Amino acid sequence: ARRRGGAARSARPSRPCRRCSAASRGRLKQSQELTRAAADMALRKNLKQAAGLTLLIGAASEALVGDRTPARRHVAEALELDRGPESLASAAQALGLTGDTTEAQALADEAKGKMPRTNTLFQAINLSQALAAIALGGNAPEKSLEALKTAAPYERGKIVVPYLRGLAHLEQRRGVLGVLLHLHVLGLPSWL
Repeated sequence: ARRRGGAARSARPSRPCRRCSAASRGRLKQSQELTRAAADMALRKNLKQAAGLTLLIGAASEALVGDRTPARRHVAEALELDRGPESLASAAQALGLTGDTTEAQALADEAKGKMPRTNTLFQAINLSQALAAIALGGNAPEKSLEALKTAAPYERGKIVVPYLRGLAHLEQRRGVLGVLLHLHVLGLPSWL
């Protein structure tokens, strides 16, 4: 296959894309294996932050389906590789979804302290997703919806924001709205 401009492109998707595809089809073991392979590949090239973020994406997927033990293990391993603000916020999000809200809140606070308030996208998206996940993990869907308000102007193409909002509505017993938001997520491109 050819891209615009004539550059050749592989017909086979990258490992992260295959991981997302496997996870979305319920092939969790395959998704975990692909996550591990992608993280190991990044580590061989000494790309610690990339390896950590790969593990955190896998941890979030695992947390969303209730697979808490591997999610927590991947978070711990990722934080040994990188403790930058983006990684801390992603770790807080994954741990929040597992119900480990105390540790998740500590990570979110650490992330907030490392990133200037002027970084609008981090404050509005990364941090709000983490806080929403923490609220969901603490059975506080109202707080989750409140946390996601700052992400609304930026959520186009961000699959996690409407997904978390849908979970919050489902928790509030607003099933129709929750289902509609999840149907909206199914129509979005997978930009995890």
